[in-house]
Amino acid sequence: MSALVERRVHLALLYDFYGPLLTDRQRRFIELHYHQDWSLGEIAAAFGISRQAVHDLVRRAVAALEEYEARLGLVRRYRRQREAVDSLARCLDQSQQLLAAWQERGDPEDLRRLRLSLRRGRRLAQRLLREV
Repeated sequence: MSALVERRVHLALLYDFYGPLLTDRQRRFIELHYHQDWSLGEIAAAFGISRQAVHDLVRRAVAALEEYEARLGLVRRYRRQREAVDSLARCLDQSQQLLAAWQERGDPEDLRRLRLSLRRGRRLAQRLLREV
């Protein structure tokens, strides 16, 4: 993913978590600029203000979102939990495949790998529960 796309995704998450903490005007300008892809000039024309005023307001709104994240860390926590859930899902898929292989062949090595996969899944689930 390119840096620009990653930045947009990050800002979208920040907005999802902290958008209600912004002023109505800040929310409106962020929505227009980032969600509806309006240029700063288009927003300025629509609201009868200068492009620089729009730029400053959007910049301050983004800075406020970043500050909320620095203090509260909700997006960081969400991402960690999401990664753990994705890892747990992969682990369960692997366990299901290993169980099928063991049932088909009865190979003790398949059973050993299944046990390891299940232990890993248990650790991931415990990690998730600690964070909730």
